[in-house]
Amino acid sequence: MNILFLGGNRFFGKKLLKKISNKKKDKIFIINRGHRKIERDVLKKLNVKLIKCDRKDEAKLGRKLKNLKFDLIFDNCAYHLNDIKILINIIYKNCNPTYIFSSTVMSYLNIYLKKKRLNENDWYRAKSTKNMLKIYKSQELKYARNKRKIENFFIKNRKIKYIILRIHNVVGKFDFSKKTFKLFNTNFDQLKNYNFNEEDLLQFTYDEDLVKILYKFFNKKQAHSDVYNICNDPIKVKYFLKKKDKFFKNKIINIDDKKFPFPKNVIMANHKIKKKLNFKFTPINKIIYRISKSSEFK
Repeated sequence: MNILFLGGNRFFGKKLLKKISNKKKDKIFIINRGHRKIERDVLKKLNVKLIKCDRKDEAKLGRKLKNLKFDLIFDNCAYHLNDIKILINIIYKNCNPTYIFSSTVMSYLNIYLKKKRLNENDWYRAKSTKNMLKIYKSQELKYARNKRKIENFFIKNRKIKYIILRIHNVVGKFDFSKKTFKLFNTNFDQLKNYNFNEEDLLQFTYDEDLVKILYKFFNKKQAHSDVYNICNDPIKVKYFLKKKDKFFKNKIINIDDKKFPFPKNVIMANHKIKKKLNFKFTPINKIIYRISKSSEFK
């Protein structure tokens, strides 16, 4: 299988790239601008080829991908609809690969405000409202709207086989976004400043679970297009803090961000991914313990 990989330079993308590069039967091509170094041990593997190019440069990308055919595309760094269209205009002339696109829980937009578990079909009822400006920063809204435009493009395009993954906030070791660091370095008094109470729910996606789920998709032939919510089971704030304090004693710092990185009561249903992939998420105790062993918290 020929795989085109976009977004394998940081966090869970890099971990997934390492995992799939161990499969000798697959040929992996990585598009990267060269602004950051991809780890040498990955590039040394015989079935990984670096395509040094900016994905927004259609002419150069067309030359680089000329005559290449792919069975699967994994895109973890498309933020604008034009990013997708450029790639599709080039690749789909010669082949019809399955396109795996990583989206976000934020594409649900104002349904965030509803206290319920959002399933995949709730996405269609979402709207962008002026009230959202009171809750989210302008760049966050722009990000959400752009991701939603990309999703809408795939859903309406019947010629492309796609897998859309709506991912809740990802946490794990060496998280460049610092969401993990902020979440695991907070206490209840600090959470109260962001209007959380003990009975509120927190939900996130453990990066190791996400990598395992993605790996399953890489090994499964998709008969049709589909959309999945990707997130661990929710946990009440009081239980999260109780379990966290077992491993993070004396490691609490002040949150210097104006806004806590996890929106309140934004809970996605994950039953579809559990049922269709027969997947079991890592228990919260293990997640907290593993993250506590990261050098970031020492």
